[in-house]
Amino acid sequence: MEYMPKVDINKKRGYDAIVPIKRMWSEIENGIIDGRLCVPLGENNQGRGECIKLGKDLHILAAGEMLSGVGMFRRVALATLLKFNKPEDLKFILIDPLYISFADFKNIDDYLLFPIITQSNEAVKSLEWLNSEIDARMVLLNGKKYRYIDEYNDANLKDKKPNIVVFITELGELIDFDSKGADKLITRIFQLSKCAGVHLIINTQRASSSVTGLIKAHATAKIAFKAGDETESISILSKSGAEKLLGQGDMLVESSQWNKAQRLQGYYLSDEDIQGLVF
Repeated sequence: MEYMPKVDINKKRGYDAIVPIKRMWSEIENGIIDGRLCVPLGENNQGRGECIKLGKDLHILAAGEMLSGVGMFRRVALATLLKFNKPEDLKFILIDPLYISFADFKNIDDYLLFPIITQSNEAVKSLEWLNSEIDARMVLLNGKKYRYIDEYNDANLKDKKPNIVVFITELGELIDFDSKGADKLITRIFQLSKCAGVHLIINTQRASSSVTGLIKAHATAKIAFKAGDETESISILSKSGAEKLLGQGDMLVESSQWNKAQRLQGYYLSDEDIQGLVF
């Protein structure tokens, strides 16, 4: 199937295939890749590392069944954003109905706009706040005649407005709690966030029941890990194929960077890698 490009990170492309994130971190440290707002993905069958730049692909929607690699992707993304962005330049809202997704990340309060959110009602409140913040930034930009928050920051170094990245570890929980409200808030963030410097990284194990048409339409980058069935694959990519992936980081990625989906083996972040960061 043309939609399922072959990948062979090791000779068998089996479950033991591991691509350490330090490979991409080294390229960032050596200036080969710009680490600002860089979300690492993985390597293709030629050993080339790929990443999504949130400045171009504004938002990411990633889905897959348990142990498919969604959790590792989120872990790698957060660690890399923390490692290569200063707290005055980047803030996070971490929404974790699963409770344990960010347990390994300690002492990052300087980066957080709210303590890690585990309750759905508090998650909705944080999205309401974020909508208000976007409105305030749009008023500021309009008054100063800037188009984007980065332009404003370059000219107002003493009053910089940090980029904001929102992680949602399980979209299904928010949709179950308040389907219309959560969908409306997230969609509005999608629509207005480009100028305001706001980005969403949304994960779910239940794409067919939680990814609405509006959310899917506005997510500029989509990552499908191993899906439980063809319906789940279609829910995230509008095509089948993800149900045939091998699991443990094997992924199909759609992005504005490429004219067709790429198959990659996701990066791996060890506990030692996290401990080596400045948490």
